[in-house]
Amino acid sequence: MKNVKHFSTAVKKKDTHSFRKRITADTLNTALKSNLRDYIPHMKFEVEYRDGIFYDTPKIKGFDFGIYDDLYNLINFRNYCFGRRSVHSGAKIWDFELEQRSNWRELADLHDLDSYDNGIDITYNKKIPTIIGEVQFGNWALIYYDLLKTIQIEQTFEIDLLIYITAAGDLQNFISDGTVNIGKAKSTLEEFKNIIKFPIWVIGVDFE
Repeated sequence: MKNVKHFSTAVKKKDTHSFRKRITADTLNTALKSNLRDYIPHMKFEVEYRDGIFYDTPKIKGFDFGIYDDLYNLINFRNYCFGRRSVHSGAKIWDFELEQRSNWRELADLHDLDSYDNGIDITYNKKIPTIIGEVQFGNWALIYYDLLKTIQIEQTFEIDLLIYITAAGDLQNFISDGTVNIGKAKSTLEEFKNIIKFPIWVIGVDFE
């Protein structure tokens, strides 16, 4: 991975001083997501979930990445704007979001979504599993936040898989103390095992 920055921390043992080489978590996170982007081109990044719809935005919020059925997602958005329980100013919201996302506009035109009557939901069974993921090398408490926001989504939307990428092996010793690693991830999942209803794939990243 490219552009991963390092820093050093002082280590004192009795009367001697030494320096320990470390890796900055934010640049490691960015580099890993860049690799995912190169090798999985259809993956979405910075995925936010609102009102039954996934939005990929340049803002750093929501989930780090996601793979989902684009047409299923767009139909959910169409039903949100024009369906049986549509929101006020749905047409304005529809036009605004499609202006921001050319791929949504193309997909809507391809499937002629504008031809459906208002007040009726379009039914469509998703063809691609909904996968969301986090690349987490931050403070250890963030794993609780990541799990709780996924559990909250699961109340209204079926999540087929959560992928959780964190440090393992020697790499966890190169990141600042008090950060998430594969051991802490496993122990936290054990705490939540009675309320988690979706499968989780924990991936430990280490040096070769």
